[in-house]
Amino acid sequence: MPLSTSDSPHEVLPEEFSRAGGSEQSSLNRLQRLPRAALWVFFGRGLGIGSTLLATIFVPRLLAPRELGELTTVLSVITFAAIVAQLGLGHTCVRFLAESLVSHDFSRIGKTLRLAITTLAIASLATCGLTAVLLWVYGESFLHLPNVGWLIPLAAVLMLLMAWQQFSAESLRGLHELRWASLLSGGTFGGPLPVLLFLGLLALVATQFQPTISATLVCQIAGSGV
Repeated sequence: MPLSTSDSPHEVLPEEFSRAGGSEQSSLNRLQRLPRAALWVFFGRGLGIGSTLLATIFVPRLLAPRELGELTTVLSVITFAAIVAQLGLGHTCVRFLAESLVSHDFSRIGKTLRLAITTLAIASLATCGLTAVLLWVYGESFLHLPNVGWLIPLAAVLMLLMAWQQFSAESLRGLHELRWASLLSGGTFGGPLPVLLFLGLLALVATQFQPTISATLVCQIAGSGV
């Protein structure tokens, strides 16, 4: 049976060699960007540790001792809830997005992000509702938090922002965008960029009056809103 034009080895082999050469060139370009990427990760880690240390030193000096204790309790609950809300999607997306990007499978990137975003939306809203209920029931009696009615909406918004912020940072890391990933990922107070914005806003508030726990959470919401 004669070969068709598309089955001709003279047509197929150059195409395969072209793909292999393009893949090797793409790998070489990524290796050449490795030192710059390592510097961004180093810069982001250093800035993250420095901003967290600055927040640890700066915030206790602005709040009253009782307010500081309540803020620490609320942030612990928010951080734990944000971790639960992510369901490990951020770290999982790093692998799948990186594999899809290397193989130039852009449709898989879209499918991965859509599935992860849908799952995160459902999980984060469910976790937010459960956290709000638990704070309403046990906030005053067990955690000794006053004005729970004001704290619940602030805590819920901040929890959602922190969960989506961390997911966004890890997704960007999987897409080899290490600059923004290093600036947005972080710990208790958030990534380096949100923490620095939070501290700047809190400093402005402190020039007018002594910050309360509500004002501090509003400043952190504004910083994490990035």
